Amino acid sequence: MRIFVICKVRGATDEQIAEQRACVELLEDFGYKVHWPNRGTDTKQQDPEHGTGICRTTFWAIFRAKVVAVVFDPTSEGFVADLMMTFALNELGKKRLFRQLVGRRQVVIANPEVVEQKIREETEKQISQGIPPQFVKSYTMVLKNLVQETASIGHFRS
Repeated sequence: MRIFVICKVRGATDEQIAEQRACVELLEDFGYKVHWPNRGTDTKQQDPEHGTGICRTTFWAIFRAKVVAVVFDPTSEGFVADLMMTFALNELGKKRLFRQLVGRRQVVIANPEVVEQKIREETEKQISQGIPPQFVKSYTMVLKNLVQETASIGHFRS
């Protein structure tokens, strides 16, 4: 089974890369085929298309994946693009016309405590700006909702 890892690439520290590598190696030890953007052979970061080639590689890797594993870092710029690709493919996969071709992928979070902390911070900030709690929104909340929505797909058990 194929797994795509959403993680911080640009500006990732040696410690973050080591943590990501440990997760990837564990998954590969269990026999999963893992696409890890920080591995230069998976997503070439030297992109003469100024990021378009990276987005294209990412899209097709997510398309082929059954599971998208997120090592969440709120400072990652690429997180939003990768999450939205995953979201869009899953939305298409819900429709009968596209279900067989596109399918849906399960989304799991490697570090849910970081996600919960970020949601608390975002919620508090937006409420302090006068936004009613029912209208508070963020990409981090979209991630959490996507994880909950896709849990029943069950391709992967952590």
